Amino acid sequence: MPSLESILQARGEWVGTSRLTDPPTGLDESSQTRLAIEPRLRNRFALIEYDWNFRGEPQQGLLLIGHDGLGADVSALWSDTFHTGREVMACDGQAAADGSITLLGKYPAPPGPDWGWRITLRSIDEGSLVVEMDNITPDGEESPAVRAEYKR
Repeated sequence: MPSLESILQARGEWVGTSRLTDPPTGLDESSQTRLAIEPRLRNRFALIEYDWNFRGEPQQGLLLIGHDGLGADVSALWSDTFHTGREVMACDGQAAADGSITLLGKYPAPPGPDWGWRITLRSIDEGSLVVEMDNITPDGEESPAVRAEYKR
């Protein structure tokens, strides 16, 4: 049964490179990144904290993922200093049999309709972790926002 098990097994410290696509310019900027995964509340949640830099400014992010242990459904709260500021985005998603987790949330984009935001976590192998974040327009067009690759 899909669960948080693969993410919980990835507990501990990770380091890597994060590539952020700057929304106004469409240009990519890479920086060093650190990520830590810790189980919480008797393994019902995975707490993921990460940091990186954008244009020399330190940034931080937090993702709390929960799973009820009954099916593949997961829920999460996400926030970071670059994308959400002081807001928290609620996300729902699925844990897949391959250990990956996909989360979907939305955010306001006045004066138009809300936009979507997808966060995907996946392991390439035991020593690698990839976190991808994508913007989704109201029309369903997707564009990459973040791709971070981590190693132990």
